[in-house]
Amino acid sequence: MRHWRCLGQALLLLLWPGLLVAHPEQPLGLSTVSQINSPWKYDLDHPERPGFCLEILQAIERLDLTLTFKGLDRETSLRRVEMLLVENQIDVFCGLLKSTSREQRFRFIGPPIFPLQQRIAVRADDPVDVRSLDDIRRLDPDGVILVARGTKYNEWLRTLPGLRIDDSSGESAVNLRKLPAGRGRFCYHSDFTLRDAIAAEGLDAKVRLLPTVFLVEPLYFAVKS
Repeated sequence: MRHWRCLGQALLLLLWPGLLVAHPEQPLGLSTVSQINSPWKYDLDHPERPGFCLEILQAIERLDLTLTFKGLDRETSLRRVEMLLVENQIDVFCGLLKSTSREQRFRFIGPPIFPLQQRIAVRADDPVDVRSLDDIRRLDPDGVILVARGTKYNEWLRTLPGLRIDDSSGESAVNLRKLPAGRGRFCYHSDFTLRDAIAAEGLDAKVRLLPTVFLVEPLYFAVKS
């Protein structure tokens, strides 16, 4: 719990240096938003299990009475979140992966808040069992990877040679629906996002997750550089 209080203080000192000393008794509001279609991070419809990021923000507010987070009732896409940060329309966002392009625009406040596993989904009747991206390369041209446009995953995969990437959609749910239709063989995203989307789309009988974890990266709080 002390970890989250220290993180809240770090956010305040970074965004408004000196205000904690000048007005220690006056709560300061940090503007933010919730991310849509990511119930494991933000689930406004189920306050009993509000999602990992909402739980962290609520814990910070309980432990540090000098700040509050406002705007959490507003849901938006991750691409829009980045635009809001760049345009100074929000102060902070909880739950962003680092990437080369993001580090040019944002500051990531440590320590990391959660390790995120990256996995792949395939059709349920597909016997493939790849254990690495090299295995997928060897399947070319029958190794198209569906990945959501505008995500860190897309940016990273496109830096790697020999992979066939389809980022024509910005939504993981759309990419998962493409698998049974044969419009791609693999769908790459975080473990939680894939599981939530499979359940929400009713694809349990049509899509399965491969056991391999391809990469583990942490989520962070992010503010504009």
